[in-house]
Amino acid sequence: AEALVNTNSMIHGILDDWNYASRSLYTDPYPDLKALVNETKKDSDSFYRLENLDPVSANDSINYGYSGISLFSSIRNRNSSSYLDKLGFRSRGTNLNIRYNNNTLLMDGFTGIKYNISKNKSTFSKYGFRQAGQSGDYTLYQNVNALPLAFTAPLSVNDVEQPVTDNLTSQTNLINTLSGLNEQYFTFYTPTLKNQLNT
Repeated sequence: AEALVNTNSMIHGILDDWNYASRSLYTDPYPDLKALVNETKKDSDSFYRLENLDPVSANDSINYGYSGISLFSSIRNRNSSSYLDKLGFRSRGTNLNIRYNNNTLLMDGFTGIKYNISKNKSTFSKYGFRQAGQSGDYTLYQNVNALPLAFTAPLSVNDVEQPVTDNLTSQTNLINTLSGLNEQYFTFYTPTLKNQLNT
């Protein structure tokens, strides 16, 4: 009787403490997302990457069967994850996680992001992405500037300066080295305060 009471208390205590997600959070969006992923597979006969801007979990690419960037895995390639972290794909510390969100159009093209899925159709506005499909609350967008799977690069690319805390400089340095150009891809602006309320 004591073991039964203790087991019950432990299970409910973990449930309350860890707040496990409801199964419906995973199953409800599945048909719509899977339909859009299947649409991309019909349209593309070569390698491409896709990212969901409104992810269900960190491992949507595994759950829905597409090649993406965002991932949680205890089996990881720390060299590539830490390099991508310097380019703006957040993967700090032990590199168990890597995240696509909040990156640039330059990296979308460079990493072969051919598709984005977004739930917020009214706020989606990315240069080079055009609507390619819709299923339920989710809309599929295709990137006309995505690069193919691979291209050759000189060994000098290994010597490119990659500042740890400045991903835009890292991106600029890499693309300029690969292209042989000396372009400025990003401009920084200081925000101007227009008004304030209750601050």
